[in-house]
Amino acid sequence: MRNNFLLLLSMMVLTACGSKSESVRPKRDKVVETIFASGALDANVRYQLTAQVDGYITEIKVSEGMSVLEGDVFAVIDNASNNANASAADKQLAIALSNLSDNAPAIRELTANIELAEVKKAQEERNVQRYRSLRSTNSVSALELENAELAFSTALSNLNALKEKLRLSKQQAMQSEISQRALKEVNESLSGYNKVRIPVAGTCIRVNRKNGDFVKKGDVIAEIANLTSIVAKLNVDETVVSRIAMGQEAFVSLNVNGGKVETARVHKLYPLYDEASQSYICDLLFDSIPSFSLIGTRLEANIIVGEKNNALLVPRTYLSYANTIQVKGEESPRTVRIGIKGTEWVEILEGLDGSEELIMHKK
Repeated sequence: MRNNFLLLLSMMVLTACGSKSESVRPKRDKVVETIFASGALDANVRYQLTAQVDGYITEIKVSEGMSVLEGDVFAVIDNASNNANASAADKQLAIALSNLSDNAPAIRELTANIELAEVKKAQEERNVQRYRSLRSTNSVSALELENAELAFSTALSNLNALKEKLRLSKQQAMQSEISQRALKEVNESLSGYNKVRIPVAGTCIRVNRKNGDFVKKGDVIAEIANLTSIVAKLNVDETVVSRIAMGQEAFVSLNVNGGKVETARVHKLYPLYDEASQSYICDLLFDSIPSFSLIGTRLEANIIVGEKNNALLVPRTYLSYANTIQVKGEESPRTVRIGIKGTEWVEILEGLDGSEELIMHKK
């Protein structure tokens, strides 16, 4: 397979190539313009499965070639820190819930004190009523009545203060419970990262680690791909990428198929230039599942970017580097404007009408 990129402009001629004599005449035929690019088979959906925590792999549940479903556990990583934090969060939440219950020591104490304060307030209220009745008959002094009223006011204030203290205590306990529950959920989530799960269903095409390996967060453990949707991933040269458009037909030849041609169409042109391959990346989607579909299989493709019927063609050997053609009987070569250039034929857009007899340029 060629490693560089070529612009392959092939001519599909419906008649014979003509005489091999020194003089020829232009002819009209169908011409197809294609762009050549090389690449490899790939999955339309393919991703790397990475570790989300540091630790030792204790179990890998999937081997290469196995199908996996969304949510399946691929591997288990032993991260003691996550487990310890999750356990501590459970205990802290249990304490917070206990402090929120009516049997919590602080709440029971405040409730008991409120009950006593209610009794005290009721006693002082009855005492005020009694002193007011006695004062109306001058049986007690005004000072004694004021003292009774002050004692009632104090008892009422104490009761209200205890009720407010109970409200704040319950509010603080509730806030603690909310905070601890959120912390528990966070730690449960982090602990869940110990299990590497499948985010999108597919087939395991590569396992990079084994049981006992130590991994860090972000290390690639495996690769997963959807093998029911295969694409031809091409490297397209920057000089011709502007000619590529969605839906263009292409012919793909796999290196392992001995020249068998598969049909496909342009599915995606990635907008970012790939520095590694020094090219743009283009995906072709096959019209039907290719006869051979192992990922990584090398291939060559010709993308049809133009097609013209009844084009005026001349043998390429009769065209000079200066785009001139020697017409028989004329002393000076004619300058022509050319269109599609192939390996054997070239399209003439202007300069010939098709009736001329052409001869080779004199060397």
